[in-house]
Amino acid sequence: MKSAMHSIFKTFLLSVLIIAQVHFAYAQTASILPPAKTTFVDQNGKPLTSGTVEFFIPSTSTHKTTWQDAAETIPNQNPVVLDGAGRALILGSGSYRQLVKDRNGNIVWDQITSSVGSGGGGGGTQTGDGDLVGTIKPWAGMLAPNQYMFAYGEEVSRTTFSVLLTAMTSVQSIFCSSGSPTLTGFSDTTNFPIGAAVEVSCITAGFSTIVSKTPSTITLAVNAVISVNVDATVFPWGNGNHTTTFNLPDLRGYVVAGNNNMGGAASTVLNSTYFGSDPNSTGGVGGSPSSTLLTANLPSYTPTGTVASTSSSIVLKGDLFTVSPGPTSVDAPAGPTTLDITPTITSVFSGVAQGGTSTPFSLIQPTKTANYIIKVTPDQNSATASGVTSLGLMTGDIACGGGLLCTGNVISSLGTGSIAVGITTVTNGTSGSPATVISNSSGLVGELGIATANQYNCATSGVLVEPNVIFQAETVTPYSTTTIFDFCTFKSTAVTLTGNITTQTLANVVAGKAGTITFIQDGSGSHTTVWNSIFKFSGGVTPTLTTTAGAVDILTYSCRSATFCAASLLTDVK
Repeated sequence: MKSAMHSIFKTFLLSVLIIAQVHFAYAQTASILPPAKTTFVDQNGKPLTSGTVEFFIPSTSTHKTTWQDAAETIPNQNPVVLDGAGRALILGSGSYRQLVKDRNGNIVWDQITSSVGSGGGGGGTQTGDGDLVGTIKPWAGMLAPNQYMFAYGEEVSRTTFSVLLTAMTSVQSIFCSSGSPTLTGFSDTTNFPIGAAVEVSCITAGFSTIVSKTPSTITLAVNAVISVNVDATVFPWGNGNHTTTFNLPDLRGYVVAGNNNMGGAASTVLNSTYFGSDPNSTGGVGGSPSSTLLTANLPSYTPTGTVASTSSSIVLKGDLFTVSPGPTSVDAPAGPTTLDITPTITSVFSGVAQGGTSTPFSLIQPTKTANYIIKVTPDQNSATASGVTSLGLMTGDIACGGGLLCTGNVISSLGTGSIAVGITTVTNGTSGSPATVISNSSGLVGELGIATANQYNCATSGVLVEPNVIFQAETVTPYSTTTIFDFCTFKSTAVTLTGNITTQTLANVVAGKAGTITFIQDGSGSHTTVWNSIFKFSGGVTPTLTTTAGAVDILTYSCRSATFCAASLLTDVK
């Protein structure tokens, strides 16, 4: 159970921070925001020509103004558009969420930054170690520290670790050609390993793997089913369950080598002949722990030894000659004679045997193993910190024992005495379900998790709902002859018909769910759909889609139960 003290610390800190923010608002001057330098660069260190930099209040999607002057009289547009050399003049006060994109709208980074000018608070205490999310380093401990996890390929949540997801993947706007496995229009494929997972809506399953690549294209293992401009997401380390999770790097048993084409130019140190695969990527896997010598691996050499030989002998005796071994005597021909004789020679080589038993030998260098850790959550500036950096300017140590139990990074109450939170006194707090809640007769003080879009759509209990989850953008459902509409993944969705839907499946329908499903005809039109029996139409009459090319029909639904959703179709919306 999370402790009562943990909740008290967070409540107290929030009050302190609100007061601090009000105070700082009247005492600050603007300064250049790190890392908003004069020139912004992409992942390969090249100027971010015509890119954009957008600023928000930290941990929100609410814009926050930056300025062209220290007096804060000339505001920048938001987002700021960079010039041909990736430059812009950006000044500001306090903390910002800084979202940097290239000219194609691909995210370069999404991080918290703050000013360093006088009075701005930007140089305040950071909760964390200063490393960027995605940093990998050796760790001598047997437990991963705060903000880190072990790099062994674990599946993690895309929602919980959204900053890490952005850091580890590449999202680029590309073009799919129906019937072709090749996606075109990539601005950079430098870091894509062969075999990496790609998620893109123009293929039936929604994801596939890279078979080959060029500087601006990749070829998948399956064909596209529609011609469309769309975003493709490349996962060099794995895309988890393909929807809500992704994988951390798996470094178990591996020595980490520098990407062979880091910076865009390949070195000659690693090549596919000896690496065993393409070394010009992030996440490429190669090498072998052992090897067995073949004859072709041996240098040319001359064996040593002796040769013992025996041969036939010929003895001439007058008109006869004797051949040994052979007949005892042979009549010599009359007259002058030319005798052609080819003797038989038998040889036996004696020497020391060469070679061995072809036992594989180790290729592993002298090695000591250690854990590798990867940073999975960002540091927070003191103005938005989730941890505690100070308690009302207290000094000294917190004494454990007298009502407080200190174990590892957790401080908890021993359950004796009372704890004051604001004007409420909590005596001997208890833990509730499903979330960790400290409660008393006066009300509740505690913590609930923030709902994800999927939790909201699935009506998950025990979570708090934020407006950005209630007001969700329309999603895209891939077309298939057996299209599945999973109500946990959308409030409103759209499907582009490139053929007929012959089976329509509804999944995770919950009472009270309402929204829209938009059916869009492709360029040829004439496509139809069957209706799932859960949809109930006026008079029991099922409607018919508009079949004109490019036509848009919108189905509105409101579910009374998991098996009854009242529905109506607004046809040919223009």
